Amino acid sequence: MGMRGSFGLKHTHLRLSSLMVYSLALLAACSSDSDASQLQTQEQQATRPAVIPSSTPLPTVLKELGNCEVGPKAQCPGADFGGLDLSELRAFQGHNEARDPADFTDADLEGATFAGANLRAVIFEGANLRNANFRDANLREASFYRADVSGADFTNAILDNADFEDAKLEGAIFCNTTLLDETVNRDGCP
Repeated sequence: MGMRGSFGLKHTHLRLSSLMVYSLALLAACSSDSDASQLQTQEQQATRPAVIPSSTPLPTVLKELGNCEVGPKAQCPGADFGGLDLSELRAFQGHNEARDPADFTDADLEGATFAGANLRAVIFEGANLRNANFRDANLREASFYRADVSGADFTNAILDNADFEDAKLEGAIFCNTTLLDETVNRDGCP
């Protein structure tokens, strides 16, 4: 009886040892594949050109911010985009990364905050931007064609080459905005 118990224990021990050896072999194989892929990744990164950061980096937004999907016809009233860089919105397509400005064509952004944001070349065509906050924003080359910016605050914004053709501007504040020729507009200042 004592031999049976001992024999069964040895037999189980051998099975576990074989299983452990097999598992370790698999782990080693996976590890070497991982090491090889890490080496390839390091080699690829070494051949890429270095990215030189700007003196005042702003956070960049992906295609979604909170519950707001950034894009045409976005429904984001009251959203907070303050301090963000929407001039180079990242869109991942496979391994390639496209960097285009945000497109808010026909979006509902009523009361949204864009204070201090980089909105260079961002498209707001036909958007509802009533009472939006654009204080201190960079709006160079932004398009507000047919947008409703009634009551929006553009205080201290940079507006050179911004397009406001056919936009609704009732009650919008353009105090201390910088224009293309570096002149400062004082319309709407208290």
